[in-house]
Amino acid sequence: MPPVPPVPRVTRGALEARPTCRACGAPRDRNQRRCARCHDASLYQVSALAVDAEPTRSRLVEYALHRVERAVDREQMERRFLKLPALVKRNLTETQALRMRHDLESFGVTVSLEEDDISDAGGARIGRRWLQVESAFLVVPSLLIFLTGLYFYFRSGREADGVQVAAALPSVAPLPSAASQPSDVLAAVVRVIAADRQALGLIIDRDGWLVTQADLVDDVGGISIEYGGRTLRAALVRRDLATGLGLFKMPTTATQIGSLGDATVLHPGDGVFTTRLGAAGPELAASDVFSLHTRRGPRLFLSVSRVEGETPLASPIFSAAGEVIGLASRRGDGQSLLAVPANLLTEGEGCLLCDIRPPRARTPALDQAMRSAQAAARSEHLPVYEAVEGRLLVTARCDLTRCTGLMGVLSFSTSPAALPTSLSLSFFAPGPAVLGPQSQLGVGTLNLEASQFSKANAADSPVVQELPTLSRRMVAVGEVEDLDLHVAPLTFVRPSSTGSRPFQLVVSSADGRRSDPVVLGEPETPPPATVEVPTSTPPDAPAKSTFGPFTVQEWRSRFQEVRSDVESQRLRTREAQIKVDASQAGAGPLLEAERAQLHRLEDRLSSLERDATLHQVPSEHRR
Repeated sequence: MPPVPPVPRVTRGALEARPTCRACGAPRDRNQRRCARCHDASLYQVSALAVDAEPTRSRLVEYALHRVERAVDREQMERRFLKLPALVKRNLTETQALRMRHDLESFGVTVSLEEDDISDAGGARIGRRWLQVESAFLVVPSLLIFLTGLYFYFRSGREADGVQVAAALPSVAPLPSAASQPSDVLAAVVRVIAADRQALGLIIDRDGWLVTQADLVDDVGGISIEYGGRTLRAALVRRDLATGLGLFKMPTTATQIGSLGDATVLHPGDGVFTTRLGAAGPELAASDVFSLHTRRGPRLFLSVSRVEGETPLASPIFSAAGEVIGLASRRGDGQSLLAVPANLLTEGEGCLLCDIRPPRARTPALDQAMRSAQAAARSEHLPVYEAVEGRLLVTARCDLTRCTGLMGVLSFSTSPAALPTSLSLSFFAPGPAVLGPQSQLGVGTLNLEASQFSKANAADSPVVQELPTLSRRMVAVGEVEDLDLHVAPLTFVRPSSTGSRPFQLVVSSADGRRSDPVVLGEPETPPPATVEVPTSTPPDAPAKSTFGPFTVQEWRSRFQEVRSDVESQRLRTREAQIKVDASQAGAGPLLEAERAQLHRLEDRLSSLERDATLHQVPSEHRR
């Protein structure tokens, strides 16, 4: 008998996905990593072949950092893509590979989709290959019968080997399909009845505690929900500004609750289920994980692929085991959906569920991801962070006995528990030596409640005037994401030692925040006496230099900056439209993203126009 011919390995190249299994010919499921019949691996890898420009290379690095790798720093990732072709990601299902190719081609990267067979092909196809090669030379029926028996012998051995390989490689387990959806998890999901927005809620305790979007509360501090065929009221008990979620209590017990899982054990490509609204109510849709480390400003999000249909606010995202690993946020783009990781609800001091269950220690992976997000946001807006950290903003006016004003705190997603409520007041004589002990005129204390703080518009609040010019402009325009201004009223007694003279006030808090010295009690300059001018032509009035919170030059700079961004975005949108007209692959989603960005910039320009009209800014300063 001639020797069994070797099985050739598949040459990797720019291959398209196969419709059937190459080992047994069975129909393939694009979401599965192995053939359901013979367990043969059917995986793909995506490689970058060409990059059209350096900005595109930077986007490629950013994409790989956020959606592909877990423990690779930026320098290492940049070195990977300096020399092309370069591997972007391997061990992908057909659906994941096609989606990644679509993402990369949408911003100018030429990619190849290649087969990535990690199974033992040398011993897995011996029987079939040998039969195909030798069948042309078999003439004697007895030899044919013998070889048929030998074929079935090798086939059974191959199937057994395939099962062992599948058991030894848990990282290539099949994605969850519709048949393996977690059962009965929707019984813990309620629908929130909101006038202008759709939202869902998750019941997390049998006593009727649920979590949903916090800003859906009405004027009386509650929400309406649909549960058990009834419409019930649920009262807001606690709000978490860092996540945008709230803890509510409904007046009934729950038959089933949601189990919170650990989002830090997820890897890119893991299968999950997103809750969406269908014709009959909430339903599950299969999705997969992009990354845990997606950030918006200093906030951390879990990123999953977007599914068809409407995904309301606070929609639970379930793992294949039925555990909630995140709640959908309002943020995201056309291809991905951002969710608050479930870990943030139960881990660390001040977590949303700390009132009803003991807080757990922070998961090291989540802690590291949060620190990385905050460090990256700080490096992007260093002047604003330096002006905000450790600083209180104070403005006030005094009469002979009493002073009133506002105190502002600029913070990045600060919870009410972290706002400074215990304040120390120090009064000094005016002059350059205000910090010397000889110039101190008195001290005082002031205690505030967390409920006295409220969010304010940074563009209109007078306390923002205490910031440096560059930081004030960035804060007022809203250029820094997730930066909130919280203000509280200040009322204190003027020290008798100041008499009727001007003095300086410094406010400090127990957590180390401090305000700049504010001069108070200065006598108001009386208006100049009117003088009769014996002429029929009135004199020209001096031109105003300040309108509202900004000077004339600052208004001009704001309008020039926003209008420049709008014009640049319009050019990018037209370029994307040209690609769509030319039927270029991946141009459709890119055009949608560019149009969405254009709408956001136009809304910012419209808001700026409204602010200028409110403060009566002349048209010559809006150019």
